[in-house]
Amino acid sequence: MVSEDGPDHLKVFEVVAVIKDDLKGYGKGKNKKSAEQSAAKDICKKLGVKLYETL
Repeated sequence: MVSEDGPDHLKVFEVVAVIKDDLKGYGKGKNKKSAEQSAAKDICKKLGVKLYETL
């Protein structure tokens, strides 16, 4: 986790996921889990991995 901003009821979490120092994924979310998932999706996008999400 890089940062945690905002009042308790409106927090925004920022996360950086790193693979081998040269590949980084960035994500933000209303909770830690969604920020982590966003960072993971960013890395997948950079690697060209297709994601299939359920509704």
